[in-house]
Amino acid sequence: GAAVSHHPGMVHPDGGFRFAWDMIGITAIVYQSFVVPLQLSFGIEVTFVLLEAISVLFDSYFLVDILVSFRSGYLNKGVLVMDPSTVALHYIRSWLLVDCVASVPWDWISVSPDLKAFAMVRLFRLARLLRLARLKAMMAKVEDRVDSEAVVLGLALCKLFVVLLMTAHWVACVWWAIGHFAQAHGDDSWIEAEGVLAAPLNTRYMAAMFYAISIFATMYGDIGATN
Repeated sequence: GAAVSHHPGMVHPDGGFRFAWDMIGITAIVYQSFVVPLQLSFGIEVTFVLLEAISVLFDSYFLVDILVSFRSGYLNKGVLVMDPSTVALHYIRSWLLVDCVASVPWDWISVSPDLKAFAMVRLFRLARLLRLARLKAMMAKVEDRVDSEAVVLGLALCKLFVVLLMTAHWVACVWWAIGHFAQAHGDDSWIEAEGVLAAPLNTRYMAAMFYAISIFATMYGDIGATN
């Protein structure tokens, strides 16, 4: 069973609050892993009120998460550590730097017209993807709390689907960025060949996604032919 903490204000790593908090974090990381590459490669900004509110909410979550992490106990070789000083030092030595860099709310900063003119502000958003390094550990903690084999299998299938979808999404975003860069510098570009430069976002995205899917299909075909 879970040990009782004698330190007020400390968060038990296996407690209900930590579980719920991590679930929100997993959702936020996956969300930003899709949105950030889309914003950077296609040069779009979040204009829908709902999506903008979600982005602000998640940015706020990650800022608060730094404080929560300073007060969250951990297991060291099966031994529960809840001493505030030890926990804080452990966090400082492990994830604090990554969390601080990844939690800078660049969307809030780029509200300024002067700063928004700099493309570097957009590129700094890539720092949010550093949180992907924590995603595996967070998912493992969630799976450890599940007793049902059916649920564990379902989670594994969901992870596989998300990884495949995210990989295809990133390839599509990179492919569009490469084409757009070539177009901007007067070189031949697949975007020009396909005539989708001025097309709506969904058309541009699907054109890039088609390329990403074709890569996976080619890889699968090569593997099948080899076997």
